[in-house]
Formats: sequence, C-alpha cells, structure tokens
Amino acid sequence: MKIHVVILFSLGILLAAGARSAAVASPCPDARVSPDLPSAVTLSKTFPPYDIALQNDFDCFSWESFVALNWPASTSGNGVPDRSKPFGRLGDNGLVVWETYKQPVDVFRPLGENPCPACPAGSPDSCYQQCWNERPSIPEACLATEGIEGARITVLDGFAQASPNAWLTDQNRNLVRYDIRLNEAEFMTIVPSGLYSRQGQRTHGAFRLPNGVTGGSVGALETKSAWRILTDADDRSRYLSQKTLIVDHKLSPTLGWPDPVGGVFPTCNKAGEGPCCVRDMGLVGFHIAHKSMGEAPGSNILMPQWVWSTFEHVDNAPIEGEPVDAAVKYSFYNPRCPEEDPLCRVNFNPRNQVGAPVPIFENPVQVIRNPVEPPFATSADEVNALWRRLVVDTPFQNYELVSTQWPSDPGTADPATTDGDPDPAILANSTMETYMQPQSSCIGCHKLAVTAVEPYHPADFSFLFGDAE
Repeated sequence: MKIHVVILFSLGILLAAGARSAAVASPCPDARVSPDLPSAVTLSKTFPPYDIALQNDFDCFSWESFVALNWPASTSGNGVPDRSKPFGRLGDNGLVVWETYKQPVDVFRPLGENPCPACPAGSPDSCYQQCWNERPSIPEACLATEGIEGARITVLDGFAQASPNAWLTDQNRNLVRYDIRLNEAEFMTIVPSGLYSRQGQRTHGAFRLPNGVTGGSVGALETKSAWRILTDADDRSRYLSQKTLIVDHKLSPTLGWPDPVGGVFPTCNKAGEGPCCVRDMGLVGFHIAHKSMGEAPGSNILMPQWVWSTFEHVDNAPIEGEPVDAAVKYSFYNPRCPEEDPLCRVNFNPRNQVGAPVPIFENPVQVIRNPVEPPFATSADEVNALWRRLVVDTPFQNYELVSTQWPSDPGTADPATTDGDPDPAILANSTMETYMQPQSSCIGCHKLAVTAVEPYHPADFSFLFGDAE
C-alpha cells in the first residue's frame, strides 16, 4: 500500500499542542461492517463529468460488497448470511456467503440437461427456489477421498485461468486453483428460461440479466476467486483459509496442456491420490461482477455494463514502481531471483518458456502487480485504509481493493451495446490477468461474451453462457 502523508500548516501560526486538528472527510461516510449486500451504488453526484468523489462511491460499494459476500454463511439456505455470527468467521457449514452460490457446473450441465430436473418448464418459482438451496453433491470420483470430512464441498478444478489461458505457480511451486460462482438472481433467470442449454438459448434469443434495484433485488452477480495451497510456513490467520476438495486433471509435464494419457496430476500428486485430494487453501484473488445501478441525487442511472471490483491479498506481489518490502514473504515474487535468469522474467507467460525444467507447471512465476492509473489509485488507497481498520482482527484486514471499474457513459440500452467508456480504463488482478495486466479491462473483455449457439447473441457481459451444451 502507498502511504500518503499530509502536513497541515496554519496561516503562519503553529498549532499548539492539544489544539483541535483539522477534520478529514471520510471517503465512505456511511461505512459499516454489515451482512447486507448492496443492491445499488450510492452516488454523491450524477455523471458525467467525472471527479474523484465518484470513484470513492464505487470503491466504497466494492468494500461493502466484499464484506457482505464474505460474511459467515447460514445453513438455512444458499446465499444467506448467518447474522448471529460476527464478520471474520466461517458459517456452521464452513463457508462464507458467496461460496454457497452455484458453480457453473451446477447450472450448465452436460448435454444441456436441466439443472433442476424436478422443475420442468412452467414450474412455480418455489420449485426453482428449492433447487437453488440444494447443497452440491460430492463428485463420484471423489467419494473415497481421504480427509474429505470437514472439507468444503466445491470443485476447485480450474487451473488455466491466469489470462491469457495459462497457469500461475506460486513460490512454493504449487499451482493456483480457481473457482467461479453465480448468485440466486442470475440462477433464477437462467434456469426457468432454459438458458442453461444451447437449445434454450436458440429458442430464447437475446436476453438480459436482472440489474440491482434500490431497496429491491441485488441483481445478477458473479464471483471469481483464486486460491493457493497453504504450507506449514504460511500464517493461516492472514487468509480466508479452508480445507478444500480439489478435482485435479492430468497435465503434460512438457507442455502444460491437459493430457489424460501421458500427463501427471499437478496438485493431487501424493501417493494414492488423484484425481481428488484435500488441501488447505488460502484466498489470494477475488473478482466481483455486479449488474447494478447508481442511486444518484435526483435520478438513478442504469449501468448495463455491470460494476467490476477486484481484490488481492496484500502478500501476493509488490507493485511496479514501489519499493519491495523486505519484511514480506511474497506468494508470487522472489526478490532474490536474478533478472538475467529466463525463469525470473516478470509477468512472463509460462506457456512461452523455452527450455524450462519439467514439469514446467512447477516453475514459480515471477509476478509484479501493475499500478492503477491516477487518480483511481488514490481513491483505492483511501478506501482501503478506512475499511481495513473496520475489519481489523479478521483475516480480511489482509486484503485490499485494487480498484473498481464502472461505465462513465453507460447509455440507456440494456443489454448494453457499448462498453460505456469505463473508468479506470485498465483494471487487472495479478492472480487472474497475470500476463496481460497492461491491457486488461473487465468491461472491455466481457463485452465480447456471446451465447453458445448460432445465431450468436450478446450474453450480457457473462462468459458463462458460452459453456452451454
């Protein structure tokens, strides 16, 4: 984090000891730790034109969302916070709220099967609600996995999610694993309309996902998370950490591509393991995509391009242009790695390594985080400082908002037909857009999302619909 020191001078008079110091306005005047997920961004003014106060509004919204999503999960239903528990703990099911959202595999089933077979077309909402609240089942291949008792039931099988299309290996030589989730509002739009299958998409044509409404639905929301294996040398209290079920895939030791015949398991590689294993995992990166609206003085502004928030663990990597903290053991950066070593090239896509030792996916990737352009970085610094004080003595004081991207000129069409001139123009997470940080734009990328079948239709900024069969 950058440290900003402000020196206040009086008009030629040095303030005496004990005199009242100048009041500093809070970047988030209504900030509080709450399990309530915001449905709209509270804006201090309409836009355009842009000023830093608006970025504060969006960054405050990001932290409010981060806290609510990471509240202890209730066992009474998916997506429900346990209000009896304080922030910073896990629910009785070992999960936080967003981890009870559905994974894409729960919605976009093989061969386009109905994810709610007990709810044929035309079923009442109550049937789909019951389906939404069903707990995920343990994959059949994992039923005999040692240590599965007490592990959270999720399929952490993503590995090639560090854009573009590569893996990320930490300094302990372990692959980062990824998880994607979608919330109830999105689920309740997709399943009753049949958008989970190619046939349903062909029949339905163009569609829109719900946007958040002030005092009403929170709108469609998706999360993407990055996790690394925690070793005995790691301080688990600094992470959202859990014993996690991993479904592994064999990879080619020389190419890194899936190779079910000649490959090896990169994570579940102990004797007797594979394809499933349980590991202690720590959250290192977190994306939130929320189709919301802006609640502004005198008017509300629909933001069909969504609002995009991204968080990182503070120990991930140093920021380019800032001093390397010698007291930090970075997860993805080795300060002693010589620059002349080809394996120490910063943010270099491991798929392009030549002559690297095998298995090539065990070579640590040297990562730095590209800085956010000013003045957006200033807003993130101020908002992070406030919220990390509010969540002190929890693992979440060790996470920071990189920034929030929002459409400064959203227009009125929904689904959106333009990118809405996003601010900031570039936004990246070093654990997810690792190798394309200088070109990364959440909105600019997701505006390319289309359905899975011709004639292709825009998929309302969600790539999940392209997985339909």
